[in-house]
Amino acid sequence: AIVRYPVAFVLTLFRMTPPLLQLYLVFFGIGSLLAVRGITLDAVAIGILVLSLYAGSANAVALSEAALAVQTVSNDRLRRIARIAYPAVLGNCINIVKATAMVSAIAVGELLYASTSIIADFGNGAVMMSIVLLCYVGLVILVVYLFSFVEKWALRP
Repeated sequence: AIVRYPVAFVLTLFRMTPPLLQLYLVFFGIGSLLAVRGITLDAVAIGILVLSLYAGSANAVALSEAALAVQTVSNDRLRRIARIAYPAVLGNCINIVKATAMVSAIAVGELLYASTSIIADFGNGAVMMSIVLLCYVGLVILVVYLFSFVEKWALRP
């Protein structure tokens, strides 16, 4: 009970709070408090941390609920838990890939500098934006493919 309630609170906090709000609170809220002391936060690191905590808490809840659904102790208990939690974990991971665009809300300066540098060097903004779109779609397809591979390999009956 000493560990369960604080862990449940943290999981609920990270899972139920919108990731954009979490990004703003950590980067601008805590970041402004640290800036007074001369410490700056890296936008990419904060983005990775916040989205990892958001997805990790959702996946932890999905796995724990699946574990509660499988009460019997058997040789294939973990496989059955994974099979039950698979759709929720897949959905969470795809949502996190799509949510990476939210990190641009705190990393606008760095993104604009990198984008304008690339466009200035290569001179074609439309091609640059098309490549970014293809990379984004490719990343989502890669996540779905990897999860389908895991489902076929690890979750087979």
